[in-house]
Amino acid sequence: MRTFLGQNFLKDRAIAEAIVDAARIQPTDTVIEIGPGRGILTSFIAPRAAKTVAIELDKKLIAPLETAFPSIEILRGDALKTDYDALTRGKPAVFIGNLPYCSATAILAKIITGGFWTRAIFMFQKEVARRIAAEPVTAFARYYSIPRILFDVNPGSFAPRPKVKSSVVEFVPSPDEGRLADKRDERLLFDIVGAAFSQRRKTLLNTLSTLAGQDKKSILQILKIAGIDPSARAETLDIDDFKKLTLAMGK
Repeated sequence: MRTFLGQNFLKDRAIAEAIVDAARIQPTDTVIEIGPGRGILTSFIAPRAAKTVAIELDKKLIAPLETAFPSIEILRGDALKTDYDALTRGKPAVFIGNLPYCSATAILAKIITGGFWTRAIFMFQKEVARRIAAEPVTAFARYYSIPRILFDVNPGSFAPRPKVKSSVVEFVPSPDEGRLADKRDERLLFDIVGAAFSQRRKTLLNTLSTLAGQDKKSILQILKIAGIDPSARAETLDIDDFKKLTLAMGK
């Protein structure tokens, strides 16, 4: 069991097939599977993809996977440390995985902020999935992708049985025209979002005054330019509001 890695193994083949079906794998696709475990998803991925790469951290699972799937590439490594640009060689891949609960959002962030993916189907703890899909709580997910919860998975579909439900989430890249052109603006965007949600009970006027080190009169002008109510709080803004605010503050 891989509980020390924060993972429960999917055992329900119908659920596994539904996850892979959702990825809409084409015969020309490269698929990268994060955490194949005992290979239940792999068994549905490998026959459909041109190339399958499975990244597994637990060394005890490598040999059984190599025996079961001799035609695919199995890498022992950490999904958080993998160089996906080098792995995909310029051809964006489809990503699939039942992500370890303890590092799921970090793995997601690494993948969707890169340019090496075309779509992704990941399973998370249900509460995590709801946060990711709820705009704008997980701003990086809404900025780089369009997430959509597909279906929930009951604890009985895993071994060992977790205490909570899981959810399968689809991600597709957001349009490039929706991105900020300047990388400095992108960094400022996430600084603003981080500050706003770390002090979510405060109004944006107070939050931004602290972040920018400016007097409230200057922040009021910035909020006016962005068309945002100074008394608003973080959870009332969507990602487009935060982008407008970033551009106004950058000026």
